[in-house]
This record gives sequence, structure tokens and C-alpha cells, in this order.
Amino acid sequence: AAAELLAQLEHDPDASAVAIATTTDIAIAINEALAIQRPKLNRQHILDESIHHAVIVVDPNGIECCNTAASEHLVILSDNATAIRKQVTHAGSIFCGPYTPVTLGDYIAGPNHVLPTQRAARFSSPLGVMDFMKYSSHLSYSKSALSAVADDVNTLTTAEGFDAHNAAVTVRLNHE
Repeated sequence: AAAELLAQLEHDPDASAVAIATTTDIAIAINEALAIQRPKLNRQHILDESIHHAVIVVDPNGIECCNTAASEHLVILSDNATAIRKQVTHAGSIFCGPYTPVTLGDYIAGPNHVLPTQRAARFSSPLGVMDFMKYSSHLSYSKSALSAVADDVNTLTTAEGFDAHNAAVTVRLNHE
């Protein structure tokens, strides 16, 4: 966990990193590992600044914190990573298990490295093939299907004050 934090923090002085530990003992161990690993790294001038943007949170569950953080990269350091991953609803790219560092995603294994930042994973996904494809949605109702929902449409359009929207339905239904 400490190595993952440092890997994110070495990007630039404004970089940030968060570790969510399930126990205080784990948080202490991460902090101790940071103290041991950090002096051995080359980009000390950057780490001296970015380390102030690092946080270790203790939360026995951790999932709610992960989903609230909606991080660009989420590393689940657990032998039970697959089951935990299924509870994550907001993250750009999820790295599962003790042998899956973010570095693999950055340089070797994929997945995509264009990821939502600044908690945007709450409503956005990594860049993907669909971002480069044009597609259209389509609808096709029969007269009886339109008639079946006409009252609901009227209720909704009336609530919004959009009578022309409702007329676009009623004109069709009243047309012979």
C-alpha cells in the first residue's frame, strides 16, 4: 500500500493519494512502510511536496469510503479482492489483489490509462471504444402502444407545462 501511495505521489507536487485501511494496525504499518520506502526514491523534491496530500483513513468496512472517493485508480490489496470489487460502484480503474499494481495498468497490461479524475468516476467511465463510435438510439411504437402510455405522457407534459409535447402525441392518436 505504501508503494502504491508513493507511485501516485511521485507524479507531481500537487499529486494526492489515499489509503483506506480496515484497522489501525494496518494504517500504522502503511505509515511505517512509507517512512522506509520514501528515502530510497529518486524524486524527493516532488515527494517532499506531494506527501502533504497523502492520507491514511481507517474504516473497518472501507467500501463506502472507496465509493465516496470515486478514485481514478483503486487498488484492492486483499486476497478477497474479487468479492470486494463487486461492491465498488465508483472507480476509474480497479486493480485487484496483492500482485496487481497500478504500474501494470500504466505500462503493460492495460486497461485504458485515460481515466476519470477528481471524483468524476461517480458519473463517468474510462475512455473506451464507444467514445470513438457514433451510434443512435431508436424507438418504434405502434398506435396501440402509444395509446397505452398517452395518459402518462399527458400527466408528465402537463406537469412541465409543455402542451406542444402532449399535442405531438394526441395529434397522432386522433389521426385517421
